Amino acid sequence: MRPYRLPIALAIAMSLVPAAAPAGPKRQWQTGTLVDAGRKHDIAIGGAASQTRRPANPGGTVPTFNGIPEVGTYVIETVELRLELEAMVPAKGSEFERQVSIGQPITFALEKNRVYVKLADGREHLLRVVRKLTKPKD
Repeated sequence: MRPYRLPIALAIAMSLVPAAAPAGPKRQWQTGTLVDAGRKHDIAIGGAASQTRRPANPGGTVPTFNGIPEVGTYVIETVELRLELEAMVPAKGSEFERQVSIGQPITFALEKNRVYVKLADGREHLLRVVRKLTKPKD
């Protein structure tokens, strides 16, 4: 037996053992209120150009362009902040839209230009910050 086979086999075996993965990123959760929700047309979201591409198979049907995709817009307010947010994927009756309603308390984490909203089932929904306003202190 070659002397180098044992260390290589040991290294391969150790790489197959899963390391203790952290449970997920530690976020600073806060509570706010969803004060507004709506939809807007956004050509940059959802790949509208790909909907007009010719099919790869000859004789197939050409996909029809259904217009500019709509994205959800949301406003969350806290005592100190007003966050105007936008979905990053086209609005199609997502689980997020079914679980939130205007006037409802929302648990969220703000990280730079992204907001993670915690859903009732424990999952997180990602939104993009369009505008962040700090409320003046009285």
